[in-house]
Amino acid sequence: MKIKVTKSAIESAAVILSKVINTKNPMPILGDILCEVHENVINMTGGDGESSITKCVELLEMEGEGDFCVDGGRLLAALRSIPEQPITIICTTEDDYMFTIQHQDGQMHFLAEHSEEYPVLADEKWNDEGFELQSDRIGAAIKRCLWAVCTEDQRPQMCGVHFCTVAKYDTLDIVASNGHALVRNRLTDWNNHQYNGKIEATIPTKIAKIMADTLTGEEPMWMRFSKNKCQIETDSYTMTCRLIEGTYPKYNSVIPSDNNIEACVDGSTLATAIKRTLPFAPDSSQLLSLHFFATELRVVSADYDFSEGANDRVAVDFNSSSPLAIGVKGSTLLKALGYIPNQGIRIKMSDPSRAVLLEPKDPWKNTEVTILLMPMLLNE
Repeated sequence: MKIKVTKSAIESAAVILSKVINTKNPMPILGDILCEVHENVINMTGGDGESSITKCVELLEMEGEGDFCVDGGRLLAALRSIPEQPITIICTTEDDYMFTIQHQDGQMHFLAEHSEEYPVLADEKWNDEGFELQSDRIGAAIKRCLWAVCTEDQRPQMCGVHFCTVAKYDTLDIVASNGHALVRNRLTDWNNHQYNGKIEATIPTKIAKIMADTLTGEEPMWMRFSKNKCQIETDSYTMTCRLIEGTYPKYNSVIPSDNNIEACVDGSTLATAIKRTLPFAPDSSQLLSLHFFATELRVVSADYDFSEGANDRVAVDFNSSSPLAIGVKGSTLLKALGYIPNQGIRIKMSDPSRAVLLEPKDPWKNTEVTILLMPMLLNE
């Protein structure tokens, strides 16, 4: 079998597949990429036994058809060492399964393996035909969630990004929470997709990260669900993953609806103030106190054990006649501000003991973004 393909096309596929392949595998062949050459394309598949990605790459030339497996790490290392150019790949599948890459300055070869040994995920019976969404919109929503995903083994059902339809509002929510912070992306134009099924599924963090990295274009994508699996399909690749078992917490019940005290502030200015004051906060708690006044927000940090402290001032539009002070974890607030870029921030509060909400000052088209932060006790 002999094929000719551009180096960049096959390398970009190998990069995506390497993200789902584990460095250590219970089965050595799971470190390989399954290559299927048919009808002038090569379908490349990588997986970890529970999730898989198949990427379709068009060929420039093809002589013969067949399937084989090749070590993913070795293939990627070889391709990265070759300048951009058309390359020729030869795989002898009759006897020794030798894999050869020919480029303009030479060649490299190493052993391939039989494709029959590669564990392909079984065909799934999907609940319905799925629904179509814009790739970059979903990728951006997932990216806004990832920093808040739970990493504690004691709460495995929260260790991923949750997709949930809300019939009351006819919306699709994309959510993540670690118990201290919560991010909810609400797609308010869900009725335009004419999808009547119920979605209640949590995608593992590993796959969610891959989706955030790859769903960056404006091309359409399809999502399908079964009882315990999800499939994401675009024009160029298909991703299948096992869903996290267990019931995701009722996140909407913890988002307060009566936070009537509001402060509007420039997000980048507030982030700069936090960066100046956070180094002087206690290392263990990273506690910052936010003091709201009619036209001014004071960001204060104090480490009494080392007699250190800092404070900064930010212009604010505050709707309460009474000052309010709230404690927050500075690093968490700084992360949250980074996911509402180039926007005014609306901070919604009720009292120092209840959750703080962050939202864009100006609504986004067809998407509502809400970030919840749990407050910290002030030592005042």
